[in-house]
Amino acid sequence: MTLQAIVAKDGSVKTINTVSGDPQLAAAARQAVSQWQFKPYTQQGRPAEFQTNVTVNFRLPEQFSALSHPQAGKMGVRQM
Repeated sequence: MTLQAIVAKDGSVKTINTVSGDPQLAAAARQAVSQWQFKPYTQQGRPAEFQTNVTVNFRLPEQFSALSHPQAGKMGVRQM
């Protein structure tokens, strides 16, 4: 998931837009990034607003990845 963020002079996230990725995960990604605090960017010694792209990777916990595990059929999980 790729997001575009506008970071305010104080380092807080001002706005977030989805650039690419699964629409079903976009809200969770935006919510996570909105809580981040960036180091303020400075221009000629003064804080300045800036734009950045952020990549958010989602991964299932180990317990849910059994379907792709080679032993899945032996664990009582039906492979599709």
